Amino acid sequence: MDKFRDIGNLIMATGGFLFLPCECGLRMKVPQTLGKTSVPCPRCGRILILPSVTAGVTHQGAEVKKKDDPTGEPPSVYERKSEGWESFSCRCGYPIHLSPLFRSTAVTCRNCGRTIDIR
Repeated sequence: MDKFRDIGNLIMATGGFLFLPCECGLRMKVPQTLGKTSVPCPRCGRILILPSVTAGVTHQGAEVKKKDDPTGEPPSVYERKSEGWESFSCRCGYPIHLSPLFRSTAVTCRNCGRTIDIR
């Protein structure tokens, strides 16, 4: 059963769904096109904030350009908040998902090719 759930989660992640963990243990799968800034948790009622284009992503400045970034802009930086699943949006609005096993120092947006440094 876990394999089916993992495959379903992978398909949803590539389809642009955001994975929002709640403090009660529920992990909501929310479509990127929902058009809201927050959603209530169906289990506990806590309000969960959907990541925006700029939430958690900061700009380093022009002096830190990377050669592999096709946009010619300096990379963005995302600060991890936990060791679990995390979702945030690239500057272009495309959702980026980090799994608990993610250990790299950077990720490339599939939509625009921008490099996002992970700390």
